[in-house]
Amino acid sequence: MAGTPYAELVRTCETLARLSGRKDKVAQIVRLLKRLNSDEAAPATLLLIGRVTPEGEREKLEIGAAAVFNLLRESDQMTLLGSEPLTITEVWDKLQELSKLKGPGSREKKLSILRSMICRMSSLERSWFLKQLIGEMQHGVNEGLVLEAVAELTGSTLEEVQRAFMLLGRLSSLIELAVTRGREGIRSVKLKVFRPLRPMLAEVCYDVRELLSESDEPLAFEYKFDGARVQIHVEDGAVRIFSRRLSEVTESLPDVVDQVKRFSAKIRDAVFDGEVVAVDESGKPMPFQELLRRFRRIRGVMKEAERIPLKLWLFDILYLNG
Repeated sequence: MAGTPYAELVRTCETLARLSGRKDKVAQIVRLLKRLNSDEAAPATLLLIGRVTPEGEREKLEIGAAAVFNLLRESDQMTLLGSEPLTITEVWDKLQELSKLKGPGSREKKLSILRSMICRMSSLERSWFLKQLIGEMQHGVNEGLVLEAVAELTGSTLEEVQRAFMLLGRLSSLIELAVTRGREGIRSVKLKVFRPLRPMLAEVCYDVRELLSESDEPLAFEYKFDGARVQIHVEDGAVRIFSRRLSEVTESLPDVVDQVKRFSAKIRDAVFDGEVVAVDESGKPMPFQELLRRFRRIRGVMKEAERIPLKLWLFDILYLNG
């Protein structure tokens, strides 16, 4: 089956930008998903919300806003070439190619690929493509609306879709499941060790009395450390660690892996939610910037672990021994 033109996605974006009602926007997203091939639905949805890289990876292509706006100015003088129109899959694949370019000369290569794509786009397509590059879609569609559209598409309840999304961790996985297996697939999702879950996020409370009034159960309070959220998966002695954005950071945190192995020897499988904090020789927390250096380190990891040790605090057991 021929690929769906990128112009189809752009027309949907145009329509969404004109619509103000939530239900109308949801209906439009459902219509788009029904028209797409099953292998196009996930990338189209990510592009729809302004995501140009796979989830769990950097959200931007590291091109720079100035370069993007220069492309926009250049595009005014570009002439649409007579080649075949770009498909949704082509656009997504090209963007993934861009995201993998690193090192000297990578910026020029990225800009060259972008220009070659823009030459195959109409002015309207260029406009929305550049919005996607900077992640500012301005049509009012976010993950929440997409989840409502998935519920509508599959005949599922919103709670069923939200649960599946939490357990799958990635919107792309949810979309693929929805368009191939429908409600049966949505309801069949279970927690799987080494597949990171979406984290439960804290809510702001401005008054302790407000918090106490919302629960009749005893409450416990803990200090909030200036650390980084981690999700730790354990199975048969193997340990993998994921960040708040569900990126794997195991190799950057060997000292945390050692801490987990010391207490998990008798555990068959488990998922823990916690936080890591950089500490000095006396155990006193260090500035958050020091912690970021650990997460970003690719080379010299062991040496950096000695210089900036991390302490692990666990605050939840999400799964334990089946």
